[in-house]
This record gives sequence, structure tokens and C-alpha cells, in this order.
Amino acid sequence: MKSAGFDLEDTVLVTDRGYGSLYNVQKMLDLELRFIQGVRIAEDSILRALDRYSASLRNVSFYNSRLGVYAKTIKEDWTQNTDFGPVGKPIYVHLYRFPGGDELEMKQLADRIEDLLDTLNEGGRRSDDLWRSCGRFVEMVSGRNGAVRWVRKDDAMRDACRYAGMFVLRTNEEEDPFRALWAYRLRGRVELDFNQFKNQVDGDRLRCSQTGYIGKLFICTLAAAIRLMMLKRARDCAAPGVSLPHNSIDCLLAKLRCIKADKRPSGNAWVTRPITKKQRDFLSLLLSVPFPPKRKLPLS
Repeated sequence: MKSAGFDLEDTVLVTDRGYGSLYNVQKMLDLELRFIQGVRIAEDSILRALDRYSASLRNVSFYNSRLGVYAKTIKEDWTQNTDFGPVGKPIYVHLYRFPGGDELEMKQLADRIEDLLDTLNEGGRRSDDLWRSCGRFVEMVSGRNGAVRWVRKDDAMRDACRYAGMFVLRTNEEEDPFRALWAYRLRGRVELDFNQFKNQVDGDRLRCSQTGYIGKLFICTLAAAIRLMMLKRARDCAAPGVSLPHNSIDCLLAKLRCIKADKRPSGNAWVTRPITKKQRDFLSLLLSVPFPPKRKLPLS
């Protein structure tokens, strides 16, 4: 983008944890880019910081009720390489803890381990997938009478769930951890938009001539925008008894697609078939659009 001449002065790059590496951070600093980056909880410095501020991440003074998260900010000292030599650049590291995340992961892990223990102690055939995910949390022990049985390794479970519910952002742009998290979550809307464009309106392959690709691009973009508008309105207007079927806009469109009109053999007009109550609720309550007319004359 820099080489192509894009002006990125007012642009903040928001990247997920797949892009989170120390090399990429240094590259963005050297290019003078503004960024908010998700960080894998694997770096030694991040692990030490989470351990050090564990108490703060359980202190209500660091809790934001609207986002439902605890947050603590620390600084890292980085160096930006410029044409005039290295320049010190501090970077904010925001540490987060989502309450209940560790308990939920511990419960899910314990349930899988119990299933594995039941199978092993009863002499059944173990699942390869279950063994790969939970085999390191069990061990074989011998009892007083020499009987052998499988038991759970609680220390290994505690280590595995030690950082469950934790999340980390690294940024040179936003000092406030809650505003940084709010901005990071916006990337989900962009990914949803791309998913609609690529997979739902067949925009991944335009399959058109050089002279027609702009028109095809416009149609796909318009279709993706309409789908997202319908999805948002349907979720905002959801009520008991009237909601997005199976939480899918495709299911909603499939039900509305059953609304049809027939041309009268004895007249030049289209007559709409009877509309079910469910379809009327979808149109009026969920999407706030008018019913199709019962009878429509063709354009002259």
C-alpha cells in the first residue's frame, strides 16, 4: 500500500493474532504505521505480565461493565529505525480478562476428561480425537491391591487453563484499553462483510469480461450491503415468537422466496398467492417492509 502511493496517515491497521509477531510490529513501526494488533499469549514477556497483574485483572477498579472485561495497560520500549537513526517509541500493551472464561474452559475440559476416564477405566475403545486433546491430563496409577486405574492430573489441568479468558492487544495508537478493544472488535464486522461478499453473493470469482467487471463488482457490492442491512434489521427487531430462523439470513430468504405471483390467463395482471402468517410477520415485524400488493398490473 505504501509502494502504491496510498495515504495511510489517517489509517489504523487492525490485525488479528495471526499477524501478531515481533517482526511485524517492528516493520509497522519502521513504516510509521498506526496499528492495533491482537497478540498470541505465548511470548515470555506477555506471560510474565499476565502473572504479575493477575490481581488487577480481578479488581473491580479495572472493570468495564459495558464491554464486560477487566483491563490493565503496561508499556513496552521499542525502537523505530529512521533515516536519521533509531528513535525510541513506546507501545501500549493492553491485558484483558473476560470473567467466567477460565471457569467455562475448565468445565469443558473436565467434562471431556471424565468421558475419557470412563472409557479407559471401563476398558472401552478410546476416541483418537479425545485422546489427542485430553491424553496429557490423565495418568495410570496402581492401587494397594495392585489394581490399575486411570486418574485425572489436576496440576496439568490448572496449567492448561491458567490463561483461559485472557486476551492481549498491542498498539501504538490507543492508550485507553477499552477503546482499543472496541476498535478491535469492529474487525468482526469487516470479516462478516467479506464473508457475505465472497460466499453468499458469489463475489469471490467475478467471471466476466474486462468491460463488464465494474458492473459485476457493483452488483455484488450492492447485494452484500442489502444482505447485511437485512441481517441487522432482523436482529434489532427480533421479538418473542418472531426471530431470524436458525439465526440465518439464508433461511429467512428461503421462506420469503415462497411468496409468488401468478399471471391470470384471462387478464393482463399478476395476482399474489396467499401469504402465510409467518411470512407476514417476517415482512412487517422483522424487516419492516410492506406486503406485496394482491394484484399488480404490468407496466405499460
